[in-house]
Amino acid sequence: MLPEASLAKEIEWDDEKGRFFVVETRQWNGLSVGREHRRPAEPAEVEGRLAGVVLARFDRLLQANPELDQWLGRLRFLHRFDSRWEPLTDEQRRAALEQACFGERALENIFTKSLVSFFEMQLSSEHAQALARECPSHCLVPTGNRIRIEYSEEQGPLVEVRLQELFGLPRAPKIAGQPLTLVLLAPNFRPVQVTRDLESFWKNGYPEVRKELRARYPKHSWP
Repeated sequence: MLPEASLAKEIEWDDEKGRFFVVETRQWNGLSVGREHRRPAEPAEVEGRLAGVVLARFDRLLQANPELDQWLGRLRFLHRFDSRWEPLTDEQRRAALEQACFGERALENIFTKSLVSFFEMQLSSEHAQALARECPSHCLVPTGNRIRIEYSEEQGPLVEVRLQELFGLPRAPKIAGQPLTLVLLAPNFRPVQVTRDLESFWKNGYPEVRKELRARYPKHSWP
């Protein structure tokens, strides 16, 4: 009696479409004799697989998700400040991504998803508190605005802020014990000065900057 043909299922990744597909093939005597059907995979069929795909494209993920990129930058800077607080391991990154990918089928869904909360769950409560205390995400200025802090590998933490928003602030805030680098902007949001010593700037640099800005922006107040 001849063996009957059977239907086999395989899951394959389509990089162009950014998702997994289920390929059904008919097999006879252990050999494939042609494709029967190809369809998008369901979440249950790819559970645990999508996280590996995202992890292999982590740089692309950070380009698409600046919020997560900043959060990881804060974590690295905290480690430089206090070596007790280690950056995330590859295993922790994968665990965070596995949680973020639960119920998802497409790479695009992960690239556009808010992911920080999944990574925060990998930290102990003490680590999370140290991160919030020593390396905050934003800086509060006298106008009441919260300005996003960029954590640069080369320059350390810095903010770009309009000079007028700092009137009344005597010195630069400290991030992990280090004065915050301030990129001071004119009303047109172009840089006019970069400093980490705001107290010295008010005494020595501001008088000259004020002359120039008064001439260019006479309708603005320059105390």
